[in-house]
Amino acid sequence: MRYAARFISLFVLMLLSACQQQEKPQSTNQLPDFAAQCQNQQAKNQRNCQFLREMTWRTRQNFRRSDHDAGLQCEVTIIWDDGHQRYNVLATRGDERVCLKAWQTIGATPDLPPPPPDLKGQLMLNFTPG
Repeated sequence: MRYAARFISLFVLMLLSACQQQEKPQSTNQLPDFAAQCQNQQAKNQRNCQFLREMTWRTRQNFRRSDHDAGLQCEVTIIWDDGHQRYNVLATRGDERVCLKAWQTIGATPDLPPPPPDLKGQLMLNFTPG
């Protein structure tokens, strides 16, 4: 079970990294067309890609950056709470200042999408401002 959770976490990190590399900076707060961005994926991977892109976009819209944070990073482990319809931060690892901002961002960002059924469980997000 622990192996499966780590595998899923690593898989999510890889997908998130791929999504971050392909994203272009948005000049507006209008929700991008994630379906179009993920159209080259297989059906199951399309849903996961769209979810990860939306999570990344929504948290980036609310993550307060500063020049002092450039080069710092934080890995945040989260889990979806079905009862409260929100994410709970389970752990952070990295630079304390960025980790505190990441924790606050996840707690304060409205309308974060619930994970697809096959990504339920612990997810790891990597915050790298700057």
